[in-house]
Amino acid sequence: MDEQIGLLDSSRKDLVSGEVRLLKTTRSIWVSATLESDVVNQCDRCLAPFSQTVHMDIEEEYFLLSTLPQATERNPKTLTKTPFI
Repeated sequence: MDEQIGLLDSSRKDLVSGEVRLLKTTRSIWVSATLESDVVNQCDRCLAPFSQTVHMDIEEEYFLLSTLPQATERNPKTLTKTPFI
């Protein structure tokens, strides 16, 4: 994966690269990612900008809303088209 991803304030976009793997299990979707990006920071002492590489390892599991007990208790009609959380 090589993507230009913007900051929340839309001030700039940085390149994020790495590998994302999705695995469907019997009850969820497992997301495993290894990402890397160069971010520009500012030195607190001299205020000069500098670039730093940031490495992220992400492991997350997403479940269908219908597999959670409280989803069926609230509204059983939502079981036909339920998003992942």
